[in-house]
Amino acid sequence: MFLYDLTDRQKEAFLIVGIQFIHIDGVVTIDEKKLFELMRREASVEIPPGAREFNRLELIEAFDTDESKIILLLELLHLGYIDGEFSPPEHEFLLEFADKLGFTEDQLTTYAHWVLGNIAWQQQAVKFWENGSQDQ
Repeated sequence: MFLYDLTDRQKEAFLIVGIQFIHIDGVVTIDEKKLFELMRREASVEIPPGAREFNRLELIEAFDTDESKIILLLELLHLGYIDGEFSPPEHEFLLEFADKLGFTEDQLTTYAHWVLGNIAWQQQAVKFWENGSQDQ
């Protein structure tokens, strides 16, 4: 969604964190794979070898502006909610990141509500083209 607004260093850090995030609960769904691949294409940078072994908390340093921090959280929330299930390990992962970035749980909840609304709009759009010109 907003990865184009990040620097290349931030994009790479996001992809490393993102790959760790989608694996955190031990289940990577098709929806998570599809969305992550779209994000990888949008970022237009390569994922370094061994990305799952990087210390994700050290990567936070790449996100040095409020905008980049919020983009990180919004994109991770999108990955977390895309399959309809936000697992406890995903929740803990994001709480840890939000805290390290200086955001409260209430702020994270506000961002989550926005992301859920965005996902609902995307799902509605899919229904539009699936149903063609039929009444919605």
